[in-house]
Amino acid sequence: MKALILSAGLGSRLRPLTLSVPKPLVTINSKPTIDFIIDRLLSAGVDEFAFNLHYLPEQIQKHVLARLEGKAYFKFEETLLDTGGSIASFKKWALEDKFLIVHNGDIFTTLDVKSLIDEIERCDAVLGLVGGKPSANVLFRPGDGKIVDMRGKLKYRNGDALFLTFSGVAVYSSSFIKAMPEGQYSIVDFIVEKIADSSKNIHGVFFEDVYWSDIGDMESLEKTRRDVAYYDKTGNFKRS
Repeated sequence: MKALILSAGLGSRLRPLTLSVPKPLVTINSKPTIDFIIDRLLSAGVDEFAFNLHYLPEQIQKHVLARLEGKAYFKFEETLLDTGGSIASFKKWALEDKFLIVHNGDIFTTLDVKSLIDEIERCDAVLGLVGGKPSANVLFRPGDGKIVDMRGKLKYRNGDALFLTFSGVAVYSSSFIKAMPEGQYSIVDFIVEKIADSSKNIHGVFFEDVYWSDIGDMESLEKTRRDVAYYDKTGNFKRS
């Protein structure tokens, strides 16, 4: 089972921390963020990992190889390709399997990756969705499990959909990956294109009771650190 952890970001909103440390190695209570991600993917059954690299790549590569003992595949991006282009650049490697798990490298979450894997059997792509966030950007139809719009690009107006947030964790089928072009573009734009022309079946899984945090800025990082410390003491995450 294959997983790609997107790890090339500059982490500019986390400066000065990221002046000397790449974003995936920024720690949450002494543990690098990327290790939380690797641990959850290992528990889901992943045995092959890939990482796109750009900023301070040697640090990430050294850390990952020490953790995974050679079970890792790396690709350096001379120019940042954005999420869609980064995923597409691993196409040859990804198409050796039936699907590819993709996890943003700056996300801390407790969502169950296995639930996404189960859903990919009946669709082309499945996105992990969370609710109650100011960054809500997905319209999800719970009746049939389909995603019908993202970022309002398709102007979907029916009242049968929930407004949710894409968690940054997804599973893409080999047919979906195969259709992705090379180049620099967002995976969201590609997904919207496929929803619009009905060429791919895009589903979501709504996780109502999970912890999720995008640690892209200092405020979010510090809150996540407090929440994880609280969990370590109590066994429960704060959700405020």
